[in-house]
Amino acid sequence: MVPQHSIKLLEGIVEGCRKSKKHSHLLRVHGYLHKHGLEGHVLLGNHLVTVLVEAQKLDCARVTFDMLLYRKEYSWTSLIAGYVKHGKSHYALCLYECMKTNADIQPIGHTFVALLKACAKVKCLQKGLEIH
Repeated sequence: MVPQHSIKLLEGIVEGCRKSKKHSHLLRVHGYLHKHGLEGHVLLGNHLVTVLVEAQKLDCARVTFDMLLYRKEYSWTSLIAGYVKHGKSHYALCLYECMKTNADIQPIGHTFVALLKACAKVKCLQKGLEIH
C-alpha cells in the first residue's frame, strides 16, 4: 500500500506536467507509475487518464484507463472526447458501449456532446438518435 502523501505528491507531479505541457516528462512519470503498479490507483489513475488525453497520448491514456479498477465518469468522458477530437470516433462509440454495461457509471452532459460529435463524424444518424 502506497502512503497517501506519496499519492498526493505524484498527483502534483502529474498536474505540473499538465500545466507546463512537458509531454516528455509526463511520459516518464507514466512509465514510473506503470512500473510500480500505481497507474491503477483510483485517484491518480483517473487523473492521469485525463492529463494523457490532453497531451494527445491516447494510447497511454487507454492503457492507464484499462488498468483502473474503478473508472470515474470524467475518465470515460475524457477518453471518449479525446478519441472524437483526434479522428477516432468509432473508438469513442465502442467505448460508450462499454460504459453502458457498467452499472456504476452514468454518462454526464459532456459525454453526450462528445458522442453526438462522434456520430456526426462517422455519419451514423441512427446511433445519434439513440443517444439523444
